[in-house]
Amino acid sequence: ARRGELTSDRRRERLGPHARSDAVSARAPFGLPSQGALPIVARSDAALALWQPRLDLNLGVAVRSAEAAGLAEVLLVGRAELLSSRARGTERVLEVRHLADAEALVRDTRLRGRQLVAIQQTPASESFDQIEWPDRPVFVAGAEDDGLPALLRREADVVVEIPMWGVIDSLNVACAVTTVLMTWRAAMARQAR
Repeated sequence: ARRGELTSDRRRERLGPHARSDAVSARAPFGLPSQGALPIVARSDAALALWQPRLDLNLGVAVRSAEAAGLAEVLLVGRAELLSSRARGTERVLEVRHLADAEALVRDTRLRGRQLVAIQQTPASESFDQIEWPDRPVFVAGAEDDGLPALLRREADVVVEIPMWGVIDSLNVACAVTTVLMTWRAAMARQAR
């Protein structure tokens, strides 16, 4: 505003409808409808793996964030069911697969030529906003409280954490996943330019 760049046209744009306001999920009943055709979008060859998720709300929010970031799939490790009401219909456009255990996740990741990115606080973790992202990541987040098992931390190609500046030691798993995925996606968008 001080530089004179905030014109009346620019102010009007801020008050107008967003370009995505006509998206099928932006209209009541909100989320993706259970029937009917949905637009096809280009997806990144990346995945989100959730190790033993316990809280359905966190699970649904994490799946929704994976879809919003344009990932190809979500892997539920050690848990087979997804309560779709929390995911807001994203399971209609995003593949959700079940893997039995940590060994199966490592095997699946390697067979597909992907790299494991563990979201976990460890003494060797790198700050999520300071790393060079691998080409085909499988982001893996652990269960609330217990985090990731030693096998997944050891096998990870990259271990990232979100620095904390307050008194609390960590974010909940849905917030952590969303933060990392959106930071990764923004970095990929900058590289593509």
